[in-house]
Amino acid sequence: MKSPNVEILFWKVFHNKYLFSIILKQIHKCEWVNYDYLGYHVDNRKRFKNITSMEWMINNQQFELLKLKINSNDEIIEINKKSIKELFSLNNELLIKELLTQLFQSNKKNQFIKVINEMLPNLPTITSNSLLFKNTYNIFQLLFSSSSSSSSSPFEIYSTLLQNAIEILQVNTLSILINSPNILVTQDFKNRSLTFTNSNSTSIKTIEEKIELILSNPKLYNSNYSNLNINIKFYGIPQLITKNENFGISLILLINNVNIQNKLIDLNFHELNLTNGVIVLDKINEILSSNSRESRVKQLHKYLLLNSTIINLYDSNYLDHLVYYSRYGEIIANLKQENNLMDFIKISIATFNVKALKTISNDDFHQFKLKFSSKSHSKETIIPKSISCIEYKSKEEMIEFINFYTTNYDYFKCFHFNHNKIIQNYILKNLSKTSNNNNNNNNNNNNNNNNNNNNNNNNNNNNNNNNNNIEIEYKQLLNSINNIEFLNFFPNSWNEIIKIITDNSILLSIEIKDILEIDWIFENCEKEFLKRSICNFKSHEVFHFQNFQLLNYASNLFSSLPRYHYLYFNNNINNNQYDDDDDDDDDDDDDHTLINSRMVLYNYPFIKSIRDCNIEQMKYLYSTIKCDHYFLNGFNMTSRLFEKHSFFSSKLTDQQIITFIQYLYDNQFKFFKVNLVKRLIKSIPNTINQNELLKLKIDFNDFIDESSHIFLKSIENLSIVQIKLMIENGFFPIQYCSSLLLNRFKNPIYSPLSKCAKLYSISNDNCEKLINLIQLFLQVYHQNTNKEENLDQAFHIIINHLFKVLLSVERVSIQVIKNIYNQISSSSKPISIDHSLYHVVFYLSIRSPLLARYIMSLPFIYSVFTDDHEDGTTPHYNCSNNNNTTTTTTTTTTTTSHAIEHPGYDIKKYLNLHVFTFDFILGSCNDTTDTSSSSSSSSSSSSSSSSSSSSFDLILKKLIDSLSYKPMKDDDSLLISEDDYLNETINSNLHYFLDIKREDLFLKHLDYIQNEFLNNRFIMVDTFPSMARYQFHQDQQSSFTNCNHCEDLNIQAAFMGRIFLFSKNLIIDSNKVLSNHAFKKLISFSSYQSFLELVMNDKIIDKEITEILLKNAEFIDHIFKIHYKSLVNNSSSSSSSSSSSSSSSCTSYNEYWDRIIYKDCNNISIPMFIKFKHLFIGNDCLKPINDKDLELLFGQYCFDIDLRNLIKNSIPNSNYFNITNSMISKAIESNRIDFLKYLYENGEIKNNPSQLQHLKNELSKSSDYNCYLDWLN
Repeated sequence: MKSPNVEILFWKVFHNKYLFSIILKQIHKCEWVNYDYLGYHVDNRKRFKNITSMEWMINNQQFELLKLKINSNDEIIEINKKSIKELFSLNNELLIKELLTQLFQSNKKNQFIKVINEMLPNLPTITSNSLLFKNTYNIFQLLFSSSSSSSSSPFEIYSTLLQNAIEILQVNTLSILINSPNILVTQDFKNRSLTFTNSNSTSIKTIEEKIELILSNPKLYNSNYSNLNINIKFYGIPQLITKNENFGISLILLINNVNIQNKLIDLNFHELNLTNGVIVLDKINEILSSNSRESRVKQLHKYLLLNSTIINLYDSNYLDHLVYYSRYGEIIANLKQENNLMDFIKISIATFNVKALKTISNDDFHQFKLKFSSKSHSKETIIPKSISCIEYKSKEEMIEFINFYTTNYDYFKCFHFNHNKIIQNYILKNLSKTSNNNNNNNNNNNNNNNNNNNNNNNNNNNNNNNNNNIEIEYKQLLNSINNIEFLNFFPNSWNEIIKIITDNSILLSIEIKDILEIDWIFENCEKEFLKRSICNFKSHEVFHFQNFQLLNYASNLFSSLPRYHYLYFNNNINNNQYDDDDDDDDDDDDDHTLINSRMVLYNYPFIKSIRDCNIEQMKYLYSTIKCDHYFLNGFNMTSRLFEKHSFFSSKLTDQQIITFIQYLYDNQFKFFKVNLVKRLIKSIPNTINQNELLKLKIDFNDFIDESSHIFLKSIENLSIVQIKLMIENGFFPIQYCSSLLLNRFKNPIYSPLSKCAKLYSISNDNCEKLINLIQLFLQVYHQNTNKEENLDQAFHIIINHLFKVLLSVERVSIQVIKNIYNQISSSSKPISIDHSLYHVVFYLSIRSPLLARYIMSLPFIYSVFTDDHEDGTTPHYNCSNNNNTTTTTTTTTTTTSHAIEHPGYDIKKYLNLHVFTFDFILGSCNDTTDTSSSSSSSSSSSSSSSSSSSSFDLILKKLIDSLSYKPMKDDDSLLISEDDYLNETINSNLHYFLDIKREDLFLKHLDYIQNEFLNNRFIMVDTFPSMARYQFHQDQQSSFTNCNHCEDLNIQAAFMGRIFLFSKNLIIDSNKVLSNHAFKKLISFSSYQSFLELVMNDKIIDKEITEILLKNAEFIDHIFKIHYKSLVNNSSSSSSSSSSSSSSSCTSYNEYWDRIIYKDCNNISIPMFIKFKHLFIGNDCLKPINDKDLELLFGQYCFDIDLRNLIKNSIPNSNYFNITNSMISKAIESNRIDFLKYLYENGEIKNNPSQLQHLKNELSKSSDYNCYLDWLN
């Protein structure tokens, strides 16, 4: 039969109102994503109407939903500081821009602007974390470009914001604010703006850039700082200037940029906080006016150095003569410094200033030599921070400096060590940098070439040319050195080893690729560069030789050196240096501290030969080295060196690997310790070709103990290749394995993770390997003709272990489990499959993660995964949020009567293994139907599962009976010994139905609770300690039967006054998940008494509960007015009742709402008020709201524009938002200029001369807004 057209069928269903309404009611119960059991919870799949948090939508990347909510006028979004931070932390500039644009254009604009205005002063601080906010520049650009696009900008840049921006933001981001037309700063800010550049600054260049940026906008600085004294506050650490005194002149002399210095002098900034009065000021101004703009700062600097007692300079490290010398390259002859000339020479050398050095006369050099030649001044020269960073010099400048320095080297001997080191490192790093740049240029040139052959030729030619250029440049530098002692530091010729050493501050090894490099090292081994570099190595393996031939060549060459030489190699290869005892595995920490130890140097080529499967290298090693014992100890660290890397190179073929291993075996794994042999066999790739693997012939009986260990570890690691290799080579070591090794498989593989039990222990990627491994062992088992009992037991243990591992594979299908179960247990030679609590839990989780979720959410269990062995226990780490539940406990299965440290019971006592069988949970193996679909949340699908397996609902019902109610029925002491066992368990069960979105089971369970417990005469009254406490208008049952609102809720009267107490979380989450009818049925439970106990408890009423009450206000109104005489306690004698509620007497419905809404006014937010405005305003409201009520809710003054419009339009007689002078003053004090601007532009202040004048007066008196008067006409 031809299948129907799907599209036609779809539209038929779509246009059928009845079917479509059913689909809409049920679709939220269907799971579209396969979660693990922890992924099922109330907030997993929120209803559209319940998603209001902007923060939640951003964190969960629901951006399309957020856009929809923003653009819908009927949807409410919770916008707060946290949500704005999350928005700004997005690493997507286009998305941020789109969302900001939509917010500005939506009816959420005022709410968004209000939050941003509250954040603006601290926005630079908030976004300063570069790891969290990667788009700080874009955030400010988008935010302020959006605001400035309209004539009436919602964001103004005030003094506080701009101050934080100058102190914290990068220059490019700061420029966005400084160039904005919306800057409104005070005179006090103008006086201080330049001083803010000193805070949080470590770079002179950054200070200069910020000063230049401020000076580009005349609004931001004072036009004349003459005689201005202000108290400068130093924010942030560090600051380059730390004192108030003489701040202006200190800042001018701190920076290097002459143009900026002159601009500041033109503003008389040097007079800021100047001490010592008029005399000093006159002298400074005289110097500044009598010199040109190019030299006046220099002359001022010199004057202050020569007269250091006149002005208290802030820090001599920055303004001392060293700064002057480095900046101007001339010495101050009359400066009273003991080592004036030496300081000048030192700073000139440290900054490679050859021009400054050439200004020194020969007489001065001679006097300097006479004075200091007999002294050593090797102390490092400290370069002041105000000196610009040294940039790499050109080749010509370097040659000129080196030539001058070495020509006059006799003058500089007194501090040659320190400066030689600086100069030598500088030269080599500069060459290395040149080499890198040339390489990059060559690569770019090659990438632009489309011809592959030409690429190769060009690459070789460019490399050769590059090397030639460096060698020529290096020779030129050496030729410019005119001192033998200085020249002796440098190698005679250039080699890439120089680059490797100079480019790495911490070098672990040098890779030796050819004989030429060895010859170069030997030729230059007496040069200070190599001595210093190699002796400072952080690794024992100085050289990584690419092969053994290079190593032996180096060894023969370096053995000619004296024994004490740092490069000497011990050439006696047949000398046994170790005792026989050193062969133990515990000797992995042999001494490798001698750099000249050959055994250390052999490690690298040995490892490389193995990784590359290089048989030729191994042949060379075997033919050259005869002393096995020596090298066996020499390589005892080798196996550990492989741990950080893959054992075999990924470039090898299967044949190369197999051939190499075969060669090693044929040579008795010479030089291989036991651990390395194990590692070698276990590293055979699982992807290796089967035919290639069978070519490998190894007699594993030659090292039977090690092979048995490999065999068992391969089982644990699911390494089927190694097991196949052993079996194909006739090695099946089960009979050799001790009972201790076999018993390791009896322990469960479950282990707790954090505070939650982890059911799935391995990835689904291992599923196929496990199946193949089980089938392999079954094949060997069936082929085995040996009838030894121990052998059968070993097969039983290993196969059962692998089956248990298969159960723990994440999302393994039921079909796979059935097939393997059938292969194991139903063959001609079957193996009995174990059945334990472990199996049951995993069967349940495989059938549906929802079943595992139920077990793991139970509040009173303390043991889950424990095999049926007397000595084995594993604690359960409860995943529920209940504070009364156990965290951990360890108790054996055989001890049940001792005092338990934590409340609870052992799950094994009540989960009957004879009931929860494989067939009951997963179905018969003969039935190949995958029953996992029966875990669907809809009741209809649950009941339609295969007849050979139990339905999801039936399994869940038996689980609930076994783990929730059977313990209580079998052991009455639980009801007494455990704290509120029944109430807590029932709440947990109901909450579980909410987690899995099963409203039908939730309602059925309410009926079950009513019939089994509340109406059960045999259940002790003390089981439910809370009693009904509220009086009815009439007979209880007739009150509900004759009520049109309640008759379809099937309300049953409370039996013997007993009621069930809902938890607060249950009510909150029920409101998120249940339909309106189901939620009303929950409220009506126990004749509404359970709900009343909750909502009359003042201690639990918060924003969430308040919103639920407002949402269901009409129904609650019906309950209170129709069914109850009053909300007065019916019985005050019950101590338990009085302890369960803190309610006070209320005699009317209105009084109740007064208490709920106005007692804790923080529970009603402005968005909530607007959302439920019909309850506060209009004919059907709870009670008419007045100005006093508004003041209780929102304070004496409220500056929310949306709320103001609502009240003004809905309650014309309200005076709450009337404009008064005190309200204007409070708005300014609260930094709500935007609110006042809104009122002014709407004409409400503009048309009132008295209020307008008051606004102007208040703004003019404000230190923050006294410059902000332009918008007032």
